[in-house]
Amino acid sequence: MADAPVEFHGVEVGLVKGIELINPDLVRILMSVNKTVPVTKATVATITARGLSSRGFTGYVYVSLDDVSNNFQPLVTQSGELYPSLV
Repeated sequence: MADAPVEFHGVEVGLVKGIELINPDLVRILMSVNKTVPVTKATVATITARGLSSRGFTGYVYVSLDDVSNNFQPLVTQSGELYPSLV
């Protein structure tokens, strides 16, 4: 799934750089997203697919970013982390 597109409200804004299984219920995805994209605490990421396409046998896989609440505070990088997190 590396190099899969990242979309914000249906517009391509970046690429997946890496993916890691943390536990059976949690996956960590490292994304490179355009700095102008307003990713906030209201934003959630969903791995999804659309029909069959040339990007893969099982279809077009991408990460969708959407706002699901009214908490539009900017993300901050936590102590000891390199990047801000949606979780």
